[in-house]
Amino acid sequence: AKQGGNMWQVRWAEDWSYLKDDAKHDDPFDPLKFIALNQSGSAYLTLSSEVRVRSNTTSNPGLIPDSHSQQQWLLRATFGADLHLGEHFRLYTELAHGSMDGRNAGNRAATQENNAILQQVFFDVTGRAGSADLGARVGRQTFTDGPIQLMALRDNTDIFITFNGVRGWAIGEKTRVDVFSFNYTNDGTEGLGDDRIDRSRRLRGIVGGFRLPTAKPVYLEPFFYQFRNDAQTWSPQTAKEHRNYYGLRLWGNFGSLRTDTYATVQRGSFGTRDIRAYMVGSSNTWALSNEGWKPRVGFHAELTSGGDASGDGAVRQNNPLYGNAIYFSWATFFGPTNLITFAPTFVFSPTSKVTVNLEWEALWRQSKNDAIYNNQARPYAGTAATDERSIGTLPRVNVTWAIDRHWSAMFRAEHLIAGPALERAGYGDSTFVAAWLNFRF
Repeated sequence: AKQGGNMWQVRWAEDWSYLKDDAKHDDPFDPLKFIALNQSGSAYLTLSSEVRVRSNTTSNPGLIPDSHSQQQWLLRATFGADLHLGEHFRLYTELAHGSMDGRNAGNRAATQENNAILQQVFFDVTGRAGSADLGARVGRQTFTDGPIQLMALRDNTDIFITFNGVRGWAIGEKTRVDVFSFNYTNDGTEGLGDDRIDRSRRLRGIVGGFRLPTAKPVYLEPFFYQFRNDAQTWSPQTAKEHRNYYGLRLWGNFGSLRTDTYATVQRGSFGTRDIRAYMVGSSNTWALSNEGWKPRVGFHAELTSGGDASGDGAVRQNNPLYGNAIYFSWATFFGPTNLITFAPTFVFSPTSKVTVNLEWEALWRQSKNDAIYNNQARPYAGTAATDERSIGTLPRVNVTWAIDRHWSAMFRAEHLIAGPALERAGYGDSTFVAAWLNFRF
């Protein structure tokens, strides 16, 4: 995602080489974006930073009625250095800090409270073969290539999810291929020396891309992922999981329609049990006008498999990898396991710098023989025993204010109206409100 000006959510995606020309400097931070290291400017350093202060407030945390509300105060700080040595080599390093305070603040996970982490450190080697751009990246890195419901930075937390390994790509005019092999990072909380490569969790795969012959950009992307976790838990069982994802994604613009549609079938093994799972989803918006408030209407819908987790038959729970959990709930009440959703949406911009997204999401269980799951695929106790399908509804609002190229602000809120599948297990309504301020250079 682009964050304003030439800045992106992942800072290594930025290209500041045009600032070699001093006449193009128009911002006080431009001297830090291109620091020439030789006379020709072929070797240069780009510095970047982000500071985010955030507040989260949740009533009835855990969906437990009459429980004490939760207040979290969060801070994220990152500092990046992007060293380019000629046309074909670059070294990128990024440090991050996260802290959390508050009342009844909850789990102080390493993704929220982390004194210091070497969040990314990798090198790229790039070149060309004919008309194709070729590249390889080695080291610790963020990685997303595929549906956001399966792969995302998880920007909701202070610290990004990162991987250790190698990625290679070839990009032509209308086709591309991306191959990768990673181990997860096991984040520590104290300092730079306690963040280890997690050899028990592995992700590798290949993604293809084809630009379709349409007036506006539309892409068809087949993908294959292979995931291994030596200690995967589908309550109440823990075992080694090998899971293959066979998928297809179609995304882009057809006239005034913007779509992102995907499907994946999952096969493999969980201990001695077979895996038979799936995940299908589609997000669509139609532009009603490109003038004034630029209103867009649309919907998103998902169908993700579930089943009897405690039996000895096939495992039917969808494993959402490290997908964008807030896609389903800002407060991460729910995740895409044993879930059906449908959410009409309305987006508009009352000013050139403010965007409002309204949504009313309805949620159901795909299988009544399985629990309701949160964003980490952990079941809500007792929900598997209720003979109800309706989980509830989530009215949601998100407001983004792009103050200028460096500053932005966000407000979001949602209210869960619990349905019978939750109520009969003793759970109830909950309200979540968040706001934050970002500074980037």
